Parts: sequence; C-alpha cells; structure tokens
Amino acid sequence: MDNSARLMDPAAVAKAVARLAINSKSFQVVTASTASIGEVVAYVVPTAMTLTSITYTSATGSAPATGSSQTLIVTKYDGAGGAGATMASGAIANATPLVANVPFDLGTLTDAACAAGTVLTFKSTLSGTGTVPVGTLTFNETTD
Repeated sequence: MDNSARLMDPAAVAKAVARLAINSKSFQVVTASTASIGEVVAYVVPTAMTLTSITYTSATGSAPATGSSQTLIVTKYDGAGGAGATMASGAIANATPLVANVPFDLGTLTDAACAAGTVLTFKSTLSGTGTVPVGTLTFNETTD
C-alpha cells in the first residue's frame, strides 16, 4: 500500500493518531503568575523515553515590557536523589512573547534521554515585570 492509499485507510489513520496522542504528556499550570513560580514536579517518567521537545501553551498572550522577562525552566532529576540539571528553558520577553494558543518552545533539550523514574520539574524566574498566564506544559517524546 503506498502512502496516499494509507491516508485513506481509517485503521491506519487511527493508529497514527493514537501514536501521536500516546507520545505527548501535559502538565497544567493552573495559576497565572506575576512572580517567580517555585519548583514543582511536572512529570515522573514511567518508562524509558527520549524527549523531542517541551512547549508551553496558554489561552492568553503575554509580552513583558522591554527589559523584563519570565524564564520557564524544566529541570531533570535522575530519580535517585541528588542535584538536578536544567533540561530546557525559554524566556518570555518583549521580543519573544507568548502568543495565545500557540506552543512556546523551551528550546534545545539538554540530555533528552530519560530512564524510567526520571523526575522532571517546572519553575519560572522573573526579571523585572512579567506574567506567565495559566497554560499547559507539554512533553513530547519517543518511547525507547
């Protein structure tokens, strides 16, 4: 079956959609913040996987004043204790604002492979005045 024929096969389409749905995990950030958000556990990895991207999507936009920013940070812990390491971060600033309903990419991932039990946390830091609207942090991955 060629690719165009597969697109017409409902079973093949259903499998593709199911795979996409399985390979994305979301964490709801339920409080809009005009201050730093303290570190909270966002995701505990159930099985070995490699993250491909981390995004933040909000229903409203946010563009801090020039010179101000709110940095979103995901930290990776190995699940065995000890210090974590920053896996991804992205700064919401006047030049790089949040746009309503458009995923904001937290940039290139550092050490994207995760073993089962890896703990991923989320926090934000504020410089000047900025706002992080209520939104969803999404972890996109491929299962190893």
